[in-house]
Amino acid sequence: MPNLSIRNQLLLGAFLILLLVTTRGHSVMTWEVIPASTMGLFFLLGVYFRQVWVLTLAFAIIWTMDITGLTWSGNTDFCLSNSYLFLLFSYAIYWAGGQLFARLYAGESLKSVATLIVIAPIAGALGYFISASSFHYLSGKFAEPNFSAMFNDYLMRLPGHLEGLAVYLVIATIVHMAFSTWAKGRSHAQAA
Repeated sequence: MPNLSIRNQLLLGAFLILLLVTTRGHSVMTWEVIPASTMGLFFLLGVYFRQVWVLTLAFAIIWTMDITGLTWSGNTDFCLSNSYLFLLFSYAIYWAGGQLFARLYAGESLKSVATLIVIAPIAGALGYFISASSFHYLSGKFAEPNFSAMFNDYLMRLPGHLEGLAVYLVIATIVHMAFSTWAKGRSHAQAA
């Protein structure tokens, strides 16, 4: 991926975090027509930011939102259990998928699009598997946890999660290509 200036990194990072905050499931500003962005935004943070502290900061923001939602907004604590810590691994897998894509990025080309189409769903499916299986086995919400029930639930919910990931990655791809085209045109105009 092309290196972003510090200013552009700050702008992009702030925008992605703002989008994460506004689309998180129990956020005050959640809209039913906009899918939750967590999976897609962690992937995009991996694409554009190589520093591990960005992953840590994003996880801290989500943790703060979840705890705040529980204590101040009266949200249910259904998802907060022993399995909650495994979300770190899920989010790290999405971020690592973005990192892998960034390393294999071949410019604005069909090869890059094909690479994205392969890496993103694999990262999404693996990350969601960690989340779903840890919740099933460690949350204490299931009387008799078993792999078959967990895996059936995982397969039933996975398409919705991957759809949300795809929405954000398609939008990000379009925006990225538009900015790249604009920047190339601008640099050619300045060189002339």
